[in-house]
Amino acid sequence: SPMTPPHAKTPKIASFAITGGPLDVPRPIHSLIHNNDCQSLLFCDHHRGICTMTPCLINTPVLTTERLTLRAPQSSDFSAIAPFITSDRARFVGGGADKDIGHAWRILAIFAGHWQLRGFGIFVAEDRRDGRPIGSFGPWFPGDWPEHELGWTIWHAADEGQGYAQEAALAVRRHAYADLGWSTAVSYIDPRNDRSR
Repeated sequence: SPMTPPHAKTPKIASFAITGGPLDVPRPIHSLIHNNDCQSLLFCDHHRGICTMTPCLINTPVLTTERLTLRAPQSSDFSAIAPFITSDRARFVGGGADKDIGHAWRILAIFAGHWQLRGFGIFVAEDRRDGRPIGSFGPWFPGDWPEHELGWTIWHAADEGQGYAQEAALAVRRHAYADLGWSTAVSYIDPRNDRSR
């Protein structure tokens, strides 16, 4: 489509491929498939090498930095993003203390849906030491945006001031220019949002 760069891969939700087993128990990929082709799975956490009974986006890039792994959003991120979205810290990025848990779920769904509709989107950054999601970073271009944006959020106050935002932003900017073919990008920051300046 004219809205998707011609060289961007469009992620897909894979069709059902695994049957049986408890819904909440991760299982190693090698015990479920013999060819190690995680792209054929509906239920995967391909950068960790485990499969769960949870749908995920496939054909999405995984970026790494010195301290972070940046990957597509998944439903397990909800427990990390919900407290942020429903806090006053998120008031400049579509959340706020007046928002409820349903609003937080819809924000996560919007992140996942953007990948499907545009072929690129917001990454969730995990700390490489422990796999803990710390925030969202990435290329963003909703239908009513005038130009491509690089956005970011740090979900936990304790992770602010650690250099994670700059580290992740540099990685997603490289990705946007080198892999998506962008020639420009902006970041829209509310003038009252001192944390993002």
